[in-house]
Amino acid sequence: MVMGDIVTGCEVLVVGGGPGGYTAAIRASQLGKDVILVDKYDPGGTCVYRGCIPAKTLIHAANFIYDIKNPGNIGIKGSVEFDYKNIQKWKYEVIKKLRDGIGSLCKK
Repeated sequence: MVMGDIVTGCEVLVVGGGPGGYTAAIRASQLGKDVILVDKYDPGGTCVYRGCIPAKTLIHAANFIYDIKNPGNIGIKGSVEFDYKNIQKWKYEVIKKLRDGIGSLCKK
């Protein structure tokens, strides 16, 4: 129930927008419940913004650079430059895509 801009009731209140919270909110909504998701930040939690996803993007970039610089005997030759600024930019693009996707699902 909404009075003006103040929500005064709902069927399901989910506190915390991390992976457990946003998936619970999305599922409850899919089941037809009136859902409110409460979090200080955008849905996604530590995993998306400061934990798993940022770490995995940097690990992927490091592994990719390593694989190119150490091709073994498969006949690949050349050099690779490490551009930390662009790797960080790519990391933030990945985070933004996830944030936007989760946010879109939460607004439905």
